[in-house]
Amino acid sequence: RSEVNSVSASPTAVAGIDYPIGLNYTIPDNKRQLSGAHLYVREGEIVIVADFERLTGGLLSRTREGSALLDIPPGSLKPGAYHVTLVGERSSRSWTLRVR
Repeated sequence: RSEVNSVSASPTAVAGIDYPIGLNYTIPDNKRQLSGAHLYVREGEIVIVADFERLTGGLLSRTREGSALLDIPPGSLKPGAYHVTLVGERSSRSWTLRVR
C-alpha cells in the first residue's frame, strides 16, 4: 500500500497562479510508480488522490521511496478557505489553505 510520508505546501495561494505541493512517499514494492493525481474540490474541501500505476513488462522502479511535485493549475481553486487532504492508501496528510 502506498503511503504519503510528508507534504510541503504553502498555507496560502493565489487563484491565478499554480499551487505547488511537494510530497515524499513510499510504495509497497518496486512494481509501481507515481503517475499523477486527481483533484476533487467541493464546499471548502480539497481532496487530492495520488495515482500510483503498476509497472508492466518486467520494469521496476529503482527505489520504494520517492518525492514529487504536484501543481494545481491556475484557476482550479476559487478564493476562500479550504481543508486539503492528500490521500495515500496507508496514510494521508492534511492542512488548511487560504486562496486569495
